[in-house]
Amino acid sequence: MFEPMVGFKIRDTFAVFSLLHLLSGNLAADKPVIQAEYTSDTIELDGLLDEAIWAQAMKSGADMLQYEPRQGVPMSQKTEFMVVYDRENIYFGVIAHDTEPEKIVASVMERDEVPFHDDSVFLAIDTMDDNRNGYVFWTNPNGVKYDASVANNASLNAQWDGIWNVKARRTKHGWQAEIKVPFSTVRHRPGANDWGFNIWRKLPRNGEAGRWSGSRPEIRTYHFAQAGKIEGININRKSLNLQVTPYLVGNIDDSKTSGDAGGDVRYRFKPNWTTHLTFNTDFAETEVDDRRLNYTRFPLLFPEKRDFFLEDAEVFTVGQQVLSWSAPEIVPYFSRRIGLNHDRQITDIDYAVKLTGHEGKYHVGILNAGIAQSSMTPDANLTIARIKRDVFEQSSVGLISTFGDPNSDIESSTHGLDFRHRTDKVFGDKMFEANSYLLSSHTPGENPGTAFSMEFLYPNDRINAGSTYYRIDDSFSPKLGYVRRSGVNKFQNHLSWQPRLNDSEIIRQMFLSYTNNIYTSLGEGGGETMENGLLLPRIVFESTDEVYFKYSRFKDNPESDFSVPGVGSIQEGDYQWNAFTVGAGLSNKRKLGATMNLALHDRWYDWERTDYRLGFRWSINQYLLLTTSHLLSHFERELVDEDVLLNSLRMQINLSPNIGLLNVIQHDSYTDTVGIYSRFRWEWSPGKEMFLVLRQGYRDGIRGFELETERYSLKLATSFIF
Repeated sequence: MFEPMVGFKIRDTFAVFSLLHLLSGNLAADKPVIQAEYTSDTIELDGLLDEAIWAQAMKSGADMLQYEPRQGVPMSQKTEFMVVYDRENIYFGVIAHDTEPEKIVASVMERDEVPFHDDSVFLAIDTMDDNRNGYVFWTNPNGVKYDASVANNASLNAQWDGIWNVKARRTKHGWQAEIKVPFSTVRHRPGANDWGFNIWRKLPRNGEAGRWSGSRPEIRTYHFAQAGKIEGININRKSLNLQVTPYLVGNIDDSKTSGDAGGDVRYRFKPNWTTHLTFNTDFAETEVDDRRLNYTRFPLLFPEKRDFFLEDAEVFTVGQQVLSWSAPEIVPYFSRRIGLNHDRQITDIDYAVKLTGHEGKYHVGILNAGIAQSSMTPDANLTIARIKRDVFEQSSVGLISTFGDPNSDIESSTHGLDFRHRTDKVFGDKMFEANSYLLSSHTPGENPGTAFSMEFLYPNDRINAGSTYYRIDDSFSPKLGYVRRSGVNKFQNHLSWQPRLNDSEIIRQMFLSYTNNIYTSLGEGGGETMENGLLLPRIVFESTDEVYFKYSRFKDNPESDFSVPGVGSIQEGDYQWNAFTVGAGLSNKRKLGATMNLALHDRWYDWERTDYRLGFRWSINQYLLLTTSHLLSHFERELVDEDVLLNSLRMQINLSPNIGLLNVIQHDSYTDTVGIYSRFRWEWSPGKEMFLVLRQGYRDGIRGFELETERYSLKLATSFIF
């Protein structure tokens, strides 16, 4: 059972949230509207926008307003867009005028590569017109395809891959794009529709960014509560809404040949409800994890990269916003537990089925997976169930339960309640978020455990502040989740003053901030681990280059020995040290961008530690992009010197947005190994793909680097829509 103290905190939490909701004003603002034009003619997707319907359609956009660098000022270049639809698709035509077309930046072409440093347009559509959820589509003059799904104006799931297409081309007056989104790709209502809509344009050469609706810098383009509207859509298509994607895969693994088949089935039986089944699941094309060095005594969290588990992942999300300078403490449902055992070894997934959808104010997600037996783990059946209800304008309350243990046949479960509050009307027009959850874990033979968290965020442009509290029992152990550290209270706070220097021709914005992380042991109250940091300051120049200096003070009291790369065993004891970090970044708007920093740690667990970090991004041309990262950690104590080196190289070669070769090479001196990952991808038609993948592992031996593992995979997948 939950402790009375925790229950008291929950009651207080909801009382506080209700009071804060009353502080939210109700500002009504006129939102822009564009009319969609229907056509029965065929539109050839070529980027020319020369069909007669484009000339007839309503044009909007024109002088979009900046939110960066000068809020509310018209952008220096005009943008126009139109919306057209037929029985099966909706089309967006975008004309990005540019008086200096020779200065247009377009460096990426690979599917799902973020074109943030390019001239680009970003479209956000709220197809259910609920001011909360939707999709984004992002492209550049190369016609790159980046997409994502949006939940509750906050959670952006960049791994959602919809079937859509885009053609872009440069002109003597700038560039333009023609985007086609099948109605079958997105959730929608039949008949007459109004959709929430916003569009964002980036001009990297002068650091400009502007929107059609809403020019406040703390607002994101996919915050649909501030979006404009598309009116006049009338959808009368008849379809089974069934998508079947079979696949064939062949492997050569250390000279052993094998083959298999499987597939995915998606069925949207109602506009808001989708069932997704994957059987004999294969993830041959999934990119390898980035190598990381762990200099702490707690586990690292590696992100999920498998498409099945990332699609609609926001439905199952419980917890707080994860800040850029902080790692998450708890993930109640961590999908990497499915198909990966505790040693991060792959186990076969026989099948997985997922139901997601919403009806009115209720959102539901249910996932069940069957895991095959391996040499280390038994077969397992795992289930996750989630329901949440929209409350207020942009808030929600929900429940989650998980059942099963991927590493044991013992029945385990975790249950939780969460509340998320979000508004953009506190004190008039400011953003405010408040999140809380209460979790309990149950395993036969183990003591039940609870975890509680409460968070308040004020994420605005001039002042960005927040405070988070966690209480995690020593016995809290969600078998399908992730816990960084148990048996602790954690206090986490940040306060940042971020003035914009609008009168300066050199400096755009400054960031002066204080952050802390404080862990105390439950029942003892003493400080077990503490970090206090001062950013004094970070300066972003008008060129979008930046420099920063940070001072941090650390304290750690490990109660047992632990090992870290390079130095081996760290003894238990009381440790305190300082860290001084200086860094700089050269903007990636240039063909060659760079980041660098130097961190000096005095008396780091009785060692002198220095970290040198260096990274490059070289856009050689639109077909070739090279990025590298390098970390050298030097440890010194008395007569002992140790160095640990981590290198990564990523090379992308693209003949077109649909044909590309990705190469990733990673090396670290701690394990003396090199990993190579190469993936050739060809999408000859939307939803129809071929992957050829090479994985190799080398170890530094007596005669140099020797091949240890090698695997070739060929995968063919094609989607059929009925």
